Amino acid sequence: MNKFLTLILIILLCLVWIISLNIGIVKAQNNTFYIRADGTFEGTDRIQCDGAVYTLTGGILGKRVIVEKSNIIIDGNGTLLGNYDGFEGVISLHNVRNVMIKNCIIKDCIYGIEVNSSSHVTLLGNKISEADMSMFWPAAAIHIKYETSNICITGNDITNNKWGIIHCIEDSPNLVIHHNNFVENYENDVYVLPEFSATWDDGKEGNYWSTYNGADSNGDGIGDKPYVIDENNQDNYPLMNPVDIATIPECPSWTILPAFLIATLSVVVVRKKLVKSS
Repeated sequence: MNKFLTLILIILLCLVWIISLNIGIVKAQNNTFYIRADGTFEGTDRIQCDGAVYTLTGGILGKRVIVEKSNIIIDGNGTLLGNYDGFEGVISLHNVRNVMIKNCIIKDCIYGIEVNSSSHVTLLGNKISEADMSMFWPAAAIHIKYETSNICITGNDITNNKWGIIHCIEDSPNLVIHHNNFVENYENDVYVLPEFSATWDDGKEGNYWSTYNGADSNGDGIGDKPYVIDENNQDNYPLMNPVDIATIPECPSWTILPAFLIATLSVVVVRKKLVKSS
């Protein structure tokens, strides 16, 4: 009888979990802010657009942001996003190219930023914390998935999350991660699919890891030994002190330069049209 009751309890718990997943998906569909492929946006009025630069003008809570447009910069402007319990990223990039996400503060979520089937993406100067709102789900500050390539993650504070970065797709070349702060992420800082490797430094400096226990014998601010993530991944130049993300390091030209060039050209074209119309 006890075994029978235990089995019934397990089945009931599984049903509750499945129902909660479905509720989460419905909630995500009803609480979504879009930047559409044509450049229009819907779901909030707390954003302004200047050419290819989309700047948030106030906090966006309880909603996710789906980015469908390529060749843009999204500037969080230090505003708060989060308080979102759907099983997707608070900011989700879907099948886009040449997109930069910067200066966002994201907290209270399951996934902070999700990059999906996209390329030439830069995540720059964001603060992501408390991505842990799930007992069963592998919550993370940054989730890389599905045929992504040429991704640069730099100058971000990744603190107090279940996981820092989860990378679960094998086909994702040119993933460069440096000058980030990985602090007290309680499952682990990083999960990388076995047999996949990323670049964890810029050739001179890497990231700050609160779990690094190496020494700095010459006082140059870089650990004497690498920070080993797994057998295929290590930070060769781990930093001894946290990064000041106000001083943004440079990304490779294949990520940051196209976005800024496109943004600049867009502003110039818009201004020329305004001059002609006047």
